Amino acid sequence: MNNFSNIHNIHQNQPAIVVGGSKGIERFPYKDFNGVVISMGDIPLRTQDIFKTDYWVFANSLWNRPWVSRDAEAINFINPKMVFVATAAFASQPIHAVEEQINKSYKAIETELFYYDQRHVSGLSCPNYMGCCKAYDVLGIENTIQEATKRVYNSNDLYSPGSTVAVQALAFAILMGCAPIYIIGVDIPLLKKDYTYYSSEEGNILIEKYGAIGPYEDEFSKITTRTMLKKVLPKSLTQVSDSGISVIKNLYVKIGSVLNKESNQETDFTSYVDSIKSDFNYLGRILNSSYGSNKIFNLNHNSQLVGLDYIDTLDIEDISF
Repeated sequence: MNNFSNIHNIHQNQPAIVVGGSKGIERFPYKDFNGVVISMGDIPLRTQDIFKTDYWVFANSLWNRPWVSRDAEAINFINPKMVFVATAAFASQPIHAVEEQINKSYKAIETELFYYDQRHVSGLSCPNYMGCCKAYDVLGIENTIQEATKRVYNSNDLYSPGSTVAVQALAFAILMGCAPIYIIGVDIPLLKKDYTYYSSEEGNILIEKYGAIGPYEDEFSKITTRTMLKKVLPKSLTQVSDSGISVIKNLYVKIGSVLNKESNQETDFTSYVDSIKSDFNYLGRILNSSYGSNKIFNLNHNSQLVGLDYIDTLDIEDISF
């Protein structure tokens, strides 16, 4: 499936929550929320103890790659209603292997698999023809997600290919007709020391099991730390007790925290923050144009989304269902 008409307005005027991964996402009253839950990256694995993900969005070439058995198992474990995977997943794949990988992914995934594209506007391939270009051609994709959004809302322009998967998650919520739309856990930090993330013991185990890769890996769980030790130390030195692992983990976190604070290392978002804000504002503008008022609400006061013209910032306590 890759035709946007199949998802157009399937949740018209139903509320939605787009969930990122920063700390505080557990404060949202999911149990009382009779709406659509959309999440991204490794967040559904981290948070399956606090909410059920309805729609799962991916947008890069690292993870998830649904033709890989372990990656497919992660999707099947969460079992969302639908999973959205960008053709970017194939960017680094050998061109000759792409068609077989696509066919394999459809067989491996037990839920609806929707391939979309955000790179090849007007059908233009990358400067060097890559795996994502091949996937675009094999799948017979007619419109990028930006073009579909533009067409549905009669916009005169497009948003960018997107420098964060959260933009695509919001676009899918809009295309499915959701309103109002709440956004939580999308901070877009500019410095690595400002990264925060929701973590749970069960979530860490699932991430280890399914090999998930996300931007919130600076602090290691016990199980992840043990795996790291196996990679860098002789076997005789990796037989460490849980208490020993905990000591190593805490030392690692303290050293990492000091280094990050001293270096003020920039995140991958820093160079693109203006574009990211513009994309969110664009999506807010086109949705609000149908209602005459703002229908997208950011729930994180330390997010880069604070202060945008077409997205309001609210306290969770001010939401009424």
